[in-house]
Order: sequence, then C-alpha cells, then structure tokens
Amino acid sequence: MANVHSALDERPPTRNSLSPLDRLAKGRTSLFRSAYRVNDALNRSGCFRWKPLRSAKAALRAVIDRVVRQEQEWVLADVQSRPMWVPRRTMSEYVLREYEPLTSALFRECAREGGTVLDIGAHVGVFSLLAAQAVGPGGHVYAFEPAPGNLEVLRRNVAINGLANVTCLGQAVSDQVGKAAFVIAEANDSNSFYSHPLSAQRGTLQVDCVTVDSFLAGRRADVIKIDAEGAEISVLRGMQRTLEMNRDIRLIVELNPSCLRAGGHGSAELVSMLRGAGFSVRLIDERNRQTRGLDERPLGIPGDDPLYYANLFCVRV
Repeated sequence: MANVHSALDERPPTRNSLSPLDRLAKGRTSLFRSAYRVNDALNRSGCFRWKPLRSAKAALRAVIDRVVRQEQEWVLADVQSRPMWVPRRTMSEYVLREYEPLTSALFRECAREGGTVLDIGAHVGVFSLLAAQAVGPGGHVYAFEPAPGNLEVLRRNVAINGLANVTCLGQAVSDQVGKAAFVIAEANDSNSFYSHPLSAQRGTLQVDCVTVDSFLAGRRADVIKIDAEGAEISVLRGMQRTLEMNRDIRLIVELNPSCLRAGGHGSAELVSMLRGAGFSVRLIDERNRQTRGLDERPLGIPGDDPLYYANLFCVRV
C-alpha cells in the first residue's frame, strides 16, 4: 500500500465545502474523463491520417497514456460524488459511467434509515458507502473484506468520507467458523476461496471465517449483499437462522457462472437455493435498466460466457 497517497489521512469534506482531498479527487476524475474523450476523438478523426499530423497524434497519445495508464495500483477518484481510492485498472468502470446503476438504486432503496446492512465482499466499499448514507447515523453497515490490501483501502475510504456508521471486518464469510485458505488473485476484485477463472493466482493465505448466523447471533439484518466470487452458496448455507428470523430481509447476490463452477456449483443451484428459502428471484439487467424473471429451464443466463456476471434481487414472496 506504499503507493496510496498520504492525502488519505486528510480531513473529510464537510457538507458546505469541499476539502482539498475532495477537490483533488474531482480534478483527477475530470482529467481522466477528458483524456478518454480526446482518445475517442483521435480514433474517430480522419484529419490525423494526413502524414504531417501523424507525429502530433503520436505525441498526444503519449500524453493521454500517461493520464489513463497511471503507474500506481490505486487511484483517487470521484465516485458517485464521494472521494474514493479505486483500482487503477478498472477506474473507467467507476468514473466514465455510474457503476451498476440499477443495482445501486435497488440497494439504496432497500437500505432504510436506521437499518442494518451486511456487505459481504465489500472490496473498496462502493456499496458500503451507499448503504452508510441510506441508513444514516441511526443505522449501521458491516463490511466484510478478507483480502488485506483491499481491506486497508476500504478502511481508508470509510475514513476519508467521515463515516462512523461503517465497521470494516477482515473476515471471510462462509458456512463454517474457523480458518480457511483464501486465494489472492492478480486482479484485486477477484479474490475468493477458489482460483478465479479470469485472473492468475498471486498466492494464498489463511483467513478467519465467520457465518452470518454466528456474526449476527440473533440480531436483525435488513439487507445483505453477497459478492463472494463463487462462494455465494456457502455464504447462504451459513445464514439459515438469520433468514428464518428476518422474514422481510432483502438480498442482492452476485451470479457469476464461471466463478460458481470454480467452486463446484452452478447457476441453477444458486437460484434454486434462493427460491427454496422463499425468495422471489429477479435478475438485475443493467443494460436495459430493469429487473426480469428467470425462466426455470433454461435460466436465461449465458453460462458459456466467461465474462458474464449479473446481480440477483431477492425479495421474500
């Protein structure tokens, strides 16, 4: 984490003014967006095909590359009007367009004021910060992120936004309490109990595991988001008592066919398990900005596409 700027420890922005950190995040984000626009214009423009201007185009591209392909692993950016450190390699997902807009809207709607939210697989905290704002000071968000590098960034993102209602936890959530081997992938958003099909393995470490049932110990939860890169079924197995006690609980669960197969499971098994717990399961279609039902056979999910993933919105019938 040596590449994370010391500005992480500066004072968070107040409601009526922007802190230096917030201005820095907005400035960097604007520069990043401008570089992408110029790059797109260069690709579409025909004038640079004229030989005397080719060298100018090459020089301009070199400048753009320095802006877009920054060297550090983490980049400070303005994400949904909040300063956040995000992975450099996926920065465009966070700043060129709203990140998972329909999922974000549903998540924000479910996280009611004064409620309790569990963010399992919180990564750097995009959804944790959304939930913290929604539940307000009378509610609380528990963000689980077992990968040490991600956990440090998650904690700093919570700190720079001045959020006292978020607890960051370095435990993995599963169906058993104890120790387990956890795979750290080259891509910091692909860590899991299993080797990720699209990212090389950097190493493994032993992590502490909890179940939702053991963590809550009978306490109420209103919303649980699960993004466990193929371990979603294990997480659900460890929260049966919680589901029984909270009949109006809502779940947002990632469905990633490739990652599920890496864990020895399938998409149909995950959907069947959710339905067996009494949930109506709808797929969040981000492209068309709508939720849609899943056919029993087939589910309507392209299981042969290694890049495909979606989120499921689960409400008790």
